Amino acid sequence: MKMAWEHLEVVAVLCLLIQGPVVDGGTEAEIIRALEETQKEVAWKYIPLSGPSFDMAHTKNITVQLDKTAVLNCRIKYLGGKTVSWMRTRDLHLLTVGRFTYTSDDRFKSIHQPGSEDWLLKIHYAQHRDAGAYECQISTTPPLSTAVWLTVVEPETRVLGGPDLHVNSGSTINLTCIVNHSPDPPPFIFWYHESELLSYDSPRGGITVVTEHGPTSSSRLLIQRATPKDAGRYTCHPANSEPHHIVVHIIHNEHPAAIHHKNGTSAAPSLHTCQGRLPAASFLLTLALTLLFILSSCDGGEVLHGRVSAVACCLPSQTARHERMPEDRDDGDSESTRLLSH
Repeated sequence: MKMAWEHLEVVAVLCLLIQGPVVDGGTEAEIIRALEETQKEVAWKYIPLSGPSFDMAHTKNITVQLDKTAVLNCRIKYLGGKTVSWMRTRDLHLLTVGRFTYTSDDRFKSIHQPGSEDWLLKIHYAQHRDAGAYECQISTTPPLSTAVWLTVVEPETRVLGGPDLHVNSGSTINLTCIVNHSPDPPPFIFWYHESELLSYDSPRGGITVVTEHGPTSSSRLLIQRATPKDAGRYTCHPANSEPHHIVVHIIHNEHPAAIHHKNGTSAAPSLHTCQGRLPAASFLLTLALTLLFILSSCDGGEVLHGRVSAVACCLPSQTARHERMPEDRDDGDSESTRLLSH
């Protein structure tokens, strides 16, 4: 019997050497891994004297696009056996307790993975009415709570320079589309001419689109060598926003001076005169010519002290002769008196 037990012990040792160490029905590596997981679980359940606390680095305010899914996170350290709840602040409506949802609105759902510190409130198809404060509570005595704000935004599309843009024929059409209030950049931005999608490899050629993504996304459309066929409505349509359009007009062989003249003003300076009156220069010229004509046509003009008497020239010739008659008579009388004296 003793020999038989010794043989059994040898066989058991050989089996251990061949199969590897086995402890409680598992290999040594499995036992070590299980112990490590147990140590992590014990550390997670450790509660300091201060009790549970919120990790504010991961409990942040959220901004979500309209009709998208909003995920509010509440990260709690050292929760222990306490319960986490979500409440809507504006109407004090209890939404979730633990992993259970207490609302008839099936858009709300509580998400929590066992062993995780994150307690999530998910809101599908977020609407503007969902915006506001949500309170994450811990069932301590007294309860601990923190607020997470939800903002619901709707992206806005705008083509700069609208609603109309005038471009000279042969120049480059340059259009810029801006997408504002978009938490996530649009995956693509399409351009349409009338109802036709603009393509880079179209037979027309000369089409370039440059798109930049960020907090404010933009798309720039360049069409070289514009022709009258390029006139019409251009529409910018992002993937996550409503479209916006601009109407482009092609001006054929127009110059800035001609365009300015069409607006009601002349490009060249003009002489402005009052209605019913001659210009000052013309009036002075006419007056000078009239005076010269009068002076040259008068035969009874007098020169007084080196100056021409215009008044005398303007008197009729008969009046001038009448004024000279007394002088003539005086001359005759004087001559007769001289003859009689002799």
